Amino acid sequence: MAGHRQTLRKLTLSLLLLVATFWCVWAGTVTRLDASGHPEGVLIGQLQVLEDPKAEATLDKILGQRQRFRQVVVKTPNYNFSSSAFWFRLTIQNRRDQPIALFLEEKHPAIDDLTLYVVHSDNRRDTVHSGDRIAARDRPYPGSTLVLPFLLAANESAELYLRARSDAGTIMVPFELLDKHSLEESLLEARLFHGVMLGLFLSLFIYNLFVYALLREKSYLYYMAYLPFAYLTITSLDGFGPGVLYPWTTWPGNEGLVVFSGITFFLILSFTRAFLRTSELGGIDRWVKLLIGVSVFLAVSPLVLTIRVAYQIDVLMVFVFPVLCSLVGIAAWRRGRTEARFYVLGQAASWVGLLAFGMLIIGALPYHLLLFEGISIGISADALLLSLALADRIRILQKARLLAEDTARRNLEVRQEELERIVAERTNELNLARKKAEFQATIDSLTGIYNLRGLLENAEREVKLALRSGRPLSVVMLDIDHFKRVNDAYGHAEGDRVLRDLVSSVSRDMRSTDLFGRVGGEEFLLVLPDTSRESAVQLAERLREHIAKEVSVGVPPTFVTASFGVAWITESSRNLDRLQSAADAALYRAKQNGRNRVEMAEETA
Repeated sequence: MAGHRQTLRKLTLSLLLLVATFWCVWAGTVTRLDASGHPEGVLIGQLQVLEDPKAEATLDKILGQRQRFRQVVVKTPNYNFSSSAFWFRLTIQNRRDQPIALFLEEKHPAIDDLTLYVVHSDNRRDTVHSGDRIAARDRPYPGSTLVLPFLLAANESAELYLRARSDAGTIMVPFELLDKHSLEESLLEARLFHGVMLGLFLSLFIYNLFVYALLREKSYLYYMAYLPFAYLTITSLDGFGPGVLYPWTTWPGNEGLVVFSGITFFLILSFTRAFLRTSELGGIDRWVKLLIGVSVFLAVSPLVLTIRVAYQIDVLMVFVFPVLCSLVGIAAWRRGRTEARFYVLGQAASWVGLLAFGMLIIGALPYHLLLFEGISIGISADALLLSLALADRIRILQKARLLAEDTARRNLEVRQEELERIVAERTNELNLARKKAEFQATIDSLTGIYNLRGLLENAEREVKLALRSGRPLSVVMLDIDHFKRVNDAYGHAEGDRVLRDLVSSVSRDMRSTDLFGRVGGEEFLLVLPDTSRESAVQLAERLREHIAKEVSVGVPPTFVTASFGVAWITESSRNLDRLQSAADAALYRAKQNGRNRVEMAEETA
C-alpha cells in the first residue's frame, strides 16, 4: 500500500511538472504575440470598418463607399453574434526596394468566411479566401490560425479590404500583419503550446488508465472518457483540431464543437455523480440529473436547431455550467464528502477560464491571447485538479480501509469463532440465494419448464456436441392453435391452465436428455439430441395426437390443438439460430395448411 501511495505521488508530481512547463512555455510566448509592431519597412495606416447588414455587398460596391468607413477605436474589433458582414480597410505601403511577401494572420480561427482583397496602386486586384467553413487542407496557408498571404512590389502602396462574416460564432477580428519570419515564429510557438497541451492530456489519460486498471472504479472510466472530448472541444475552438487533427473536414470545428461540448458536460456530470455519490444526496442529485438532460440536449442541438442558436446555448452553458458544478461540489463537501475539495477547485479554475473566454467572446473584455486560450487553460487546470481529486479519493479510501482492517483485526482477536460462524452462515446463504436466483432466471414461472434463456444456454451446448460427434439432433417448434380465442373467450387464468396442461402432456413423452422450453406466449421448443428427423416427426405426431385428446378448455370441454414444425441438423443448418428459424418456418406452413398438423423443414422435406 505504501508503494502504491509512492507511485501516486510520483505521477502527481510528474503532472505538476508538466503543467509548470506549460506555464513557462506560455509565459515565453505571450510577450511576442501581443506585440503591436509590424514588419520592418512596411507602413500601415489606420484601421477602418464598414458594416454590411445584408452581407451582400461586392468589392466594387464597397470601393464606391470609401467615405462611409469609420475608424476602429478599439484594439480588437468584436461584433458579437452578428449576421452582418464587416469590411475592414487598411492602407499599406512597402518602403523596401524589393518585393515583400506579407501575411495577414487572423488569430480567431472560428470566423466562418474571411476574404482579403488587395487593391494595388495600378488597380490590380488580388483575392485570398479562407475561413472556418473551408477545410484546413484547402486553405491558402496551413496552421491553427487563418493566414491570408499576399505580395507587394518594391515601393508599392495598396489598400487591403478584409471581409469577415460568421454563420454562428462571434465576429471577433484580432489580426496581425506579419512577414514570413514572424509568421513562422508565431506558428512554431502555437505548435509548441499545443504539443504541451497534448502531452498534458495524454499524461492524465495514461495516469488515470493505470489507476482504473488497479481499482476498476466507475468514476475513473467517466474521467478518461471526458478527457478526449474536452481536448476535442478545446482544439475545435483554438484551431488546432481543424488544422492538424481533421484537416479534411469542417464539421468538427463548427457543429462538432457544440456536440463535443455537450458530451464533455455530460461526462463530467456523470463523473460528478459517481465521484461525489450524489445519488445519496437527494435534491442535489436531482439537479445533477437535470444538468445531464440539458447536456444531452446540447449535444444533439445541432440536429434540431440552427447552428447559431446551438452555439449561443453552448456559450450560455460555458458561463453557467462550472458555477452549478461548483455549487454541487460545495454542497457535497458540506455533507461530509471531503474529496470534493479538489473537485471544487477544479470547477473554479474551469469557471475562471471559461468566464474569461466568454467575456472576450461577447466583447466585455478586449482581445488578449491569454483570454482567448482561457478555456484551454481552465479546462487543463480542471483536468489536473480532478485527477488530484481522484488521487485524494484513493487516499481517503485507503485510510478508511486501514481503519476498517484495524477494527476487524481487533474484533477478530476477541470473537474469532463467532465471526467465522457468521461468515460461514452468510456465505452459505449467499450461495444458496445465488443458485436459487440462477435457477429461477432460467425457468418459466408459469409452466415450470425452461424459459428462452435457460433453453438457449443448454441447447447451444447440445448442438455443439452433436456437431463434434457427428450424431443427429432435431428440434421441434410447436404453437397452440387459436390460443388468443381461448384467452378472449375464457380469460387469461383459463389460458394459463391450458399452457400448464399442454406442458404436462408433452413432458410425459420426453426423454430425460431432451430439452423443453417456452420461447413465447404459446410457443414451445423441443431440442432432441440423438434424434433423427424420422424419429422427431414421429414424436411430433404423437404429441399432436395427445394434445388433441388431453388438453381442453371450458365446460363442456373443447379440445385444444397445436401445430408443429420439425427441423434437424443439415449442411445449411449447423447452428441453433438456423435450426430454430427452419423449425419456425415449418411451423408457419403448418398454420397456413390448416393447423393441427406437423410440417418438416423445406430444405430436406
